[in-house]
Amino acid sequence: MTPRFGRTVVKNDETLLAATVDVLAGTLGLRDGHTGEHSNRVVEVACRIGERLHLGRRELRDLGYAARLHDIGKVGVPDAVLHKAGPLADDERLMIQGHSVWGADLVGRIPGLEDVARIVRHHHERYDGEGYPDELAGRDIPLSSRILTVADAYVAMTEDRPYRRARPRFEVDREFRDCAGRQFDPYVVEALREAVAAPGG
Repeated sequence: MTPRFGRTVVKNDETLLAATVDVLAGTLGLRDGHTGEHSNRVVEVACRIGERLHLGRRELRDLGYAARLHDIGKVGVPDAVLHKAGPLADDERLMIQGHSVWGADLVGRIPGLEDVARIVRHHHERYDGEGYPDELAGRDIPLSSRILTVADAYVAMTEDRPYRRARPRFEVDREFRDCAGRQFDPYVVEALREAVAAPGG
């Protein structure tokens, strides 16, 4: 294989992976438009954090893919549960919590996205080990999953929802300060602060 041919194969593989991610993300957007828009914002925030933490190009690519697909498992959650306005029953909560495992299983079937699947699986773990699905703690949680957890929470707090308005910036700052070391990796929280304080943040 000549170097030029090798580069062409790699480029074609990258194009195919990107197209596959687009199709999967588009499927979720058709099912739930809000989730699709939310995921696009999470990509932006997660990658800004990743850049602050000096992730490599491949790691940033996988983080971006995982951010787009982190909620893809919600395609397996019934609409009545996914869009329920009131409190969830225990079995409904388990369905919602199952989306990270279902999403990882789906993404992991695609050659080249195995690392992305791992990030997706663990994006609801907590730094203190009280998260799901595997109750990992601290640095046992993949760094990209820890980044995704923070980015996902930040976007959720700062966007309007049908049942509430976006939270004020000072409340969001206080929430992250209070939850650093428990729900969130303090190192990642600090990178978030730097990312949102930077021009364009």
